[in-house]
Amino acid sequence: GLAAEHLTEALSVTPDDLKLYIMRASAYRKCQRYEEALADLDDAALTYFEAITNWKPDSSFYMSNGTAADKRMLMEQAALKTEPGKREPYQVTRQRSLVLNDMALDCMLEGRHRD
Repeated sequence: GLAAEHLTEALSVTPDDLKLYIMRASAYRKCQRYEEALADLDDAALTYFEAITNWKPDSSFYMSNGTAADKRMLMEQAALKTEPGKREPYQVTRQRSLVLNDMALDCMLEGRHRD
């Protein structure tokens, strides 16, 4: 949608802004673009971990041809660099929960809950 496009433009100016990733994930969720929403939440978490650890992974592979699993691996590596018990921000976790909930509801409403 239009909101996601504007947020994409904002992210091109400030790519380290955690709130923009969360807001765009919310916009994608409302448009039922769940995979894109989850990808943005992974980006938000990775941005957060990079900021609190001053650790920058070599993400050039992911940017060029990596998968969501590659990004998850980068996030796990970043999380290991943080203090014990430090997790992704609540807003990211909450939005991730909302996306997964909406995905489940859509499956149930479409009769795919038995798959």
